[in-house]
Amino acid sequence: MLMKKLLLSIAAVAALGLPATATEVTFDFLTNSYGLPAYDVDAQDADYVTVPATITNGNVQIVLNGEIPTKNCWRMWKDGLRAYSKGAPFFTVSTIDGSDVTGVVITVPSSKGAKFALAGSTEPISAWSGSEKEVTFNYISGTPEESVNYALESITVVYGEDFDAPEPPTVTYEEYTVAQALEALATAGDNTIEAKVTGYVSEVTGYNPTYHSLSYTIVDRIGDTEGLSIYSGKGLDGANFSSIADLPVNTKVTVQGTLKNYTNADNEVIPEMAQENIIVSIQYPEGFTPPEMPDAPEGTITVVEALALIADGYNGEATVEGYITYIEEVSEQYGNATYFIADAPTTSKEESLEIYRGKYIDGESFTSEDQLELGAKVVVNGTILDYNGTPEFTTGSKILSYEAAGIEGIEIDLNAPATYYNLQGVKVANPQQGGLYIIRQGGKSVKAIVR
Repeated sequence: MLMKKLLLSIAAVAALGLPATATEVTFDFLTNSYGLPAYDVDAQDADYVTVPATITNGNVQIVLNGEIPTKNCWRMWKDGLRAYSKGAPFFTVSTIDGSDVTGVVITVPSSKGAKFALAGSTEPISAWSGSEKEVTFNYISGTPEESVNYALESITVVYGEDFDAPEPPTVTYEEYTVAQALEALATAGDNTIEAKVTGYVSEVTGYNPTYHSLSYTIVDRIGDTEGLSIYSGKGLDGANFSSIADLPVNTKVTVQGTLKNYTNADNEVIPEMAQENIIVSIQYPEGFTPPEMPDAPEGTITVVEALALIADGYNGEATVEGYITYIEEVSEQYGNATYFIADAPTTSKEESLEIYRGKYIDGESFTSEDQLELGAKVVVNGTILDYNGTPEFTTGSKILSYEAAGIEGIEIDLNAPATYYNLQGVKVANPQQGGLYIIRQGGKSVKAIVR
């Protein structure tokens, strides 16, 4: 069944008993950017919206905003007006002449419904009715660590008289084999199809730690070569995946979601089930037992303990203490940093734990490259996992405490028993006078000038 957009019409409003004096205005972001930077089809890109931004349509205005404006809250895309969760986006609806807003209907391209809630609530809604001078809706995502984005196809606003919000539409999923799904997509063009497709997993192509999802291919019979791509899907009834090992080849699954024809950067059309799909039935191969994840650690653990947990298949929250051994990047543009920690500042990179695009103290953004220094002692909290063979804190981690390695300019006696490292963490056998080093002495590390 082709997915139908939930758009109100004057006739539909009248059918709900709304007096003729009520007025309806629809912002259709699939056909109009309303003065926002438009999506460039050739470049497949668009500029982010500078917030706050006000867009108007007749007597209705919508102010796009975000709690963290530097995090790029909004931009136009080919599937509508996208909201980016890390910017904590929200929008406010009102009328120019001060009339009360009595109804708002939000349309998004997903079978799972809207990803917006009234200000002060976390309950997602697709329609609202009442009588207010202005109404604010906040973007909400599945889990705090997810860095997801979501598109708005349209926002319909009613003002002037009372309005009864319609119930969200009931989605009907057509049941397909893989061959039937591919055949339906061959004639679907740009339309999408809500479906349940049953098949066998022939290949698992990737794990996404941000979404805790897997991308894989299913076929009608084991050994078939023609299959349907399942993009960034969740597990049984929407459960998170922890690694590729969670879904072995030859598992029989029924996957529910939105079928679409995806055009990649090379203009190749790929039939797939789009992101936000879930498994509703699963039958593992004979003899396979789903791996059990270790219990979450209590309190603060060492890097060695964290690495052992990850090796055992742990994927979840942890608080880890260690010394910064390598700094790969501090991004002032995105406010995050990629660096490595270990139980001692001398540990090799291969034995360290990567902090991938982590945040500064208490989740604040990095604003300068000198906010991290080699040898500093940190306590980091976030999600640890194995990402394609690399043990790491995934995006969204934050530093809970930071103890600087030392104060530049302190003079150290060269004859004192100590171990010296350059600023890249490499041990130095013969430190030079006047040089700046990380010095390990008496169980502590300092950054100092040798005299």
